[in-house]
Amino acid sequence: MDSKFINNSALFNLKSDIKAGRLTHSYLFISSDAELNKEVTKYVSKILMCNNKPKQEPCLVCSDCVKVEKGIHPDVHTYGNLKKIMVDDIKDMLETVYVAPFESDRKVYVLNGLEDMNETSQNKLLKTIEEPPQNTYIIMSTTNEYKVLETIKSRCKRIYVSLLKVSELEEILNLEGVKNSKTIALESSGNLSIARSLASSKLNSDSIYNLVVDTFENYIKIANFADFYAKY
Repeated sequence: MDSKFINNSALFNLKSDIKAGRLTHSYLFISSDAELNKEVTKYVSKILMCNNKPKQEPCLVCSDCVKVEKGIHPDVHTYGNLKKIMVDDIKDMLETVYVAPFESDRKVYVLNGLEDMNETSQNKLLKTIEEPPQNTYIIMSTTNEYKVLETIKSRCKRIYVSLLKVSELEEILNLEGVKNSKTIALESSGNLSIARSLASSKLNSDSIYNLVVDTFENYIKIANFADFYAKY
C-alpha cells in the first residue's frame, strides 16, 4: 500500500511526540477497518525503525524500512496479521521482549486485532505494557476499543484513525491491480478490509460491476433478482 495513504492526520500526535522527544512506549490505533489498522501499524514501525534522521517520516528506502515492509526485520515482531493473537503469541513476546535488539538500538512489537484477544492474553500483555524494557515500543491496533481491557487502554496513548476516502480507496485498488476498482470502492464505502475481501471473493470485481450495471440499466424486478444473482 502506497505510503501517501498512510500519512493520516491521526499520526500528527505521534509525530509531535517524536519531535518533542516525548515518545511513549505504547500506542493503540483505533479504527473499524482492520486492514487499514495493519497498514498504519506497519507504517509506524517504519517511522520508529528508520535509520535516516529525523524520524518523523520514514525514508522507505533504507535497509530498516525495506525489512519492515517485507516483514523480515529481526527487531520488529508482529502478531495478529494472519491469525488471531493467541496466548502462545504473548508468551513468545514475553520471552523475547527483554532480549537486546539484533540490528537496531530499539525494538518494536506490533499487535493487530486486540479485540480478538481473550482476557487471559490481555492480562499477560498488560505486564509488559506496565514495565516495558528501555527502547522497546508496543504498537497495537483494534477495531473495537470496548473489547480492550481498561487497564491496557489506560497505559497507552490512544489514536483514532479516520477511514479512507472512497477516491483514495479506488486509487489503492488500482495500484493493487484490482479490476473495477471504482465499483468496489463505492461498495466498500472506503473500508479497505471490505474492499480487499470483495476483490478476492468468488463474487469478483467483474461480477460486482456487471451486477450493478444490469440492475440499474435493466431495472430487474425484485421477483427475478434471485435468479439473476445466481448467474454471478
